[in-house]
Amino acid sequence: MITRTPATVPTSPESLDAHGGFAWWYLDLVDDSGRGLVLIWSFGLPFLPGYAHAARAGAAPRARDRPSLTLSVYEGGRQVFYDFQEHRPDTVVWDPIHHTWDFDGTRIQWSHSADGTRRTVEITLDRAIPGVDDRLTGRIYVSGRLCRDTTPEATSPPHPGHAWSPMLLACEGTATLQAGDFSFAMVGRAYHDRNAATVPLHALGIGRWWWGRVSFSDRDFVWYRLQPDAGGPARHMTLMVRSDGTLTEHPASIHLGADVPGRYGLSSPGTVSFPDSSGRPVVAALLHCVDDGPFYQRHLVRGVWNGEVGHGFAEYVVPGQVDRSLHRPFVRMRVFDTDGPNSLFLPLFTGARSGRFGRLPRWWTRTP
Repeated sequence: MITRTPATVPTSPESLDAHGGFAWWYLDLVDDSGRGLVLIWSFGLPFLPGYAHAARAGAAPRARDRPSLTLSVYEGGRQVFYDFQEHRPDTVVWDPIHHTWDFDGTRIQWSHSADGTRRTVEITLDRAIPGVDDRLTGRIYVSGRLCRDTTPEATSPPHPGHAWSPMLLACEGTATLQAGDFSFAMVGRAYHDRNAATVPLHALGIGRWWWGRVSFSDRDFVWYRLQPDAGGPARHMTLMVRSDGTLTEHPASIHLGADVPGRYGLSSPGTVSFPDSSGRPVVAALLHCVDDGPFYQRHLVRGVWNGEVGHGFAEYVVPGQVDRSLHRPFVRMRVFDTDGPNSLFLPLFTGARSGRFGRLPRWWTRTP
């Protein structure tokens, strides 16, 4: 279902050229109060409206023909800013040699230390917001030791399609964002990884996908629980990453607590727990469901381990439910296609949480 690959392995161009494939880079920040953000830049993101549907119909485009970038900001246990934009392919440039991406003016760059053990991720944002003249501008900066696997024998069984690469954990990042009256600044613990595949997400054999990470003073824990769509036992992965980048995979069973129903049919566990390599429990409570839908949920997490309290994020995905006809019109309301057409109700779901209804009339006068 998934192969864990080292942080230094380049993204295969086959995933971008594959019809229905995908490559996405994920970065999040969270602080001790639970404030945070998630940024994903991608080619062929499975959640784009129409992408999985086209693959099921045998007419999927190449992943590189559907570039997108999404940013979510959280404060007080809820989403306070949301921006999901799909860009025209000719406005997006990825230079894998120099490790830069340009999404129509938003620039992302990796840089590395001379010995290759550290990576810095710097993101400069400059993006239009539907319904207003203001633009989202800002900077996100993360630096830390690249993950270095100390247990190669424990890596995932190879899968021909999907590669998952944890890259930066147990490190810090900063963010400053501005859009009209909306402003946000934070310093927090960072997480950065990559997922890529040459086949659609729904064709990977994954029925249900639980992932999460939680940070403590000198280490992070990551869990993955994958339920095969054909039935049978779930696959469990638990990782520990220290601040020096050393990554250890520890075979452990992941226990899911009682389900908490969402608003749109999905139910996520209220807690996730597993032992560390010394048998001490890692317990993560999924406190706030900050993104809820019929195929995807994202949670803010509060964890406890060895007497410490930490924070992080968790996700729950049902790949077989992604991009179904019943849900697609509602997903389109949340995605700003820079080449159009767009939903008349897009400003209700994008930009700063405050003032969304006031942006509707201005959007309607500009939307054909």
